[in-house]
Amino acid sequence: MKYTKKLILFASFLASCMQFLMFAQAMPQDNWYLEREFTSSSIGGMKNPTGLSFGPDGKISICEYDKHRVQILDINGTPISTITGTSEPLDSVIAGGKLYVTCHGNRYVKVFDLDGTFLFNLGSHGSGNGQFDRPYGIAADYNGSNLEIFISDPGRDRVQVFSEDGTYLRKFSSVDANPREIAIGSNGLVYVAVCLTFWY
Repeated sequence: MKYTKKLILFASFLASCMQFLMFAQAMPQDNWYLEREFTSSSIGGMKNPTGLSFGPDGKISICEYDKHRVQILDINGTPISTITGTSEPLDSVIAGGKLYVTCHGNRYVKVFDLDGTFLFNLGSHGSGNGQFDRPYGIAADYNGSNLEIFISDPGRDRVQVFSEDGTYLRKFSSVDANPREIAIGSNGLVYVAVCLTFWY
């Protein structure tokens, strides 16, 4: 009997939660997101977007893993350029007037200008300093006046740091459990999301 009572209480609690959730779905901010979602067809029909970042001037970069491309949008969501030549892009960052893209298939980072012109490859496939198994997350920040690029590599359990022009600087080897996304706070700390289950 006590199990039945607990089940009824749980069901009542769940019903209350559902009412709250249905109410929450009607909130203005949700309608705003839904409106933006409806306009996604205007940027070429996205498929499996995996990484999104904002540049300092409001530009938005969106990686599309299945279509092997990155789309650059303005602050209103209007397409500016489509960058191809990236094999299974996972994440990107706009920094210093350039777009840095982690490429799962290429096993290194590709660098473009914001018009889509290829500039150079950052790193290569391997296990040494400045090399990757499969780069994943990426972020950028200034160290004094020097722009630095932070890149995670789940296969090597580390985060590596490069200069703006692709020169290897240092690494964090104490990162465990497959480091994925990276963010750098205004306090200068580097935040790394890790995953306990391995996936590519």
